Amino acid sequence: MSKALKAFLQKTDYSNLSIEKALPRSTNNAEVFILSGEQGRFHAFTGMDLEECEYLIAFNRHFRKFHVPLPEIVSSELSSGSVLQEYISDITLLHSVREETKVGEPLNESLNGLYQNILNHLVTIQIPAGKELIQHYGDRTIPYNESKILDDLSHFVTSYLPHADVSFDEERVRGCLGTFAKQLAKIPGEYFYYRDLNTRNILVKDDKPYFIDYQGGRKGFIGCLTGPLELSLLSLLNHSRAALIESDREQLIEYYLKQVAKHEQIDTTAFLENYRALSLLKLLQILGAYGDLGFRQGKAEFRDNLPAVLNELESELSRFPKGYQSSETEPLFDLLKALVNS
Repeated sequence: MSKALKAFLQKTDYSNLSIEKALPRSTNNAEVFILSGEQGRFHAFTGMDLEECEYLIAFNRHFRKFHVPLPEIVSSELSSGSVLQEYISDITLLHSVREETKVGEPLNESLNGLYQNILNHLVTIQIPAGKELIQHYGDRTIPYNESKILDDLSHFVTSYLPHADVSFDEERVRGCLGTFAKQLAKIPGEYFYYRDLNTRNILVKDDKPYFIDYQGGRKGFIGCLTGPLELSLLSLLNHSRAALIESDREQLIEYYLKQVAKHEQIDTTAFLENYRALSLLKLLQILGAYGDLGFRQGKAEFRDNLPAVLNELESELSRFPKGYQSSETEPLFDLLKALVNS
């Protein structure tokens, strides 16, 4: 047991816990452990970024107030970036989908129900709970604006494209991405943006979902992020590793919109068009992240997942809304078509 973790536990009512398993460090280099003892099993984090730790604790308390299922934090210490929370499961939604669904087949009734349950909670996170959170943080919220969009897109240029089997003019590509970012930044909506919502960040226990990594984890994106409703939804439904078939995705989007309508009116036609445009942004963001993790950091699993992302990119290009296409962005789409055909 590390000195930092031991020192933290000595100040709590859980000092008799022992390490069951050391897990890989988090994206912000925090130490992560599974601990166990007479009081049960727990996940422990120490050495977290202090800002991330602060938001994790605050958001956990807030969302649980709205009955969103999250692991309960039983003890924490900001000064050391330490958190002790209940252990839920090592089964993720991604694991469940892969175990119970063959590639290209629809979700079974149980998984479809699980997704619907997740979407019910997502609407709560975004609208009633999210609006209260946004009001609380006021000018400390972080809008997913043109600057943040360009920050995401820049990783596609610097971390992925140099390793792709295509030629490109970086200045021209950046110009196209700048135009695309301006278009996306005009999409209305100031809702809580659950940036890291994906099938790996939903744990499953007794057929019920539990959400993790809702506080953000990357510098500049930690805290109360805001953006259009579409962003969080597509982060979940477009997760390439889960490989939902399009008919399942469409049915779940329809279900989600019905839940949103219980809280406020929404233009479904505009929503669906914006969803498609933002889906392309998300895929370029993923390519940039996988490029960084797979090539710069040498993590083979991310390189291995690139073909699945490119398959998804090919599908999105075939249905990309014409309202977002222009002569200014045409070179970008030519490049993307070359990528999927390379």
